[in-house]
Amino acid sequence: MEDDALTREMTQRMLELEEWVVIEAGNGSVALDRAKENTPELVLLDLMTPKMGGFQFVDEFRRNSLWQHIPVVVITAKELDREDKERLDGRIEKVVQKSAYSRDELMGQVRSLVVSHLKSPD
Repeated sequence: MEDDALTREMTQRMLELEEWVVIEAGNGSVALDRAKENTPELVLLDLMTPKMGGFQFVDEFRRNSLWQHIPVVVITAKELDREDKERLDGRIEKVVQKSAYSRDELMGQVRSLVVSHLKSPD
């Protein structure tokens, strides 16, 4: 889930080159609808999206008992304060700060996270 079309497209292309099936969404409402259609194995999530942001998405996503085990990785430019971290604590797998990496390094981090989560035993 990423509202920036260029970032969303780059991430999708990178993951599809690794032969992963990617279902993309520009906001939380669309992401929830798509998750209902095709249960994801991993969610990559931008916190700052229109209509339904990442925090609300996580709240809604975790309410579904079928999705409790699905890892959620937050990829954000937002500087998380203590309240943000507390709200996400125990509900997501990891936070990756976009500003900490170049675009290529960020894509490498995403690739590494996806590989490690999809290879780990349930």
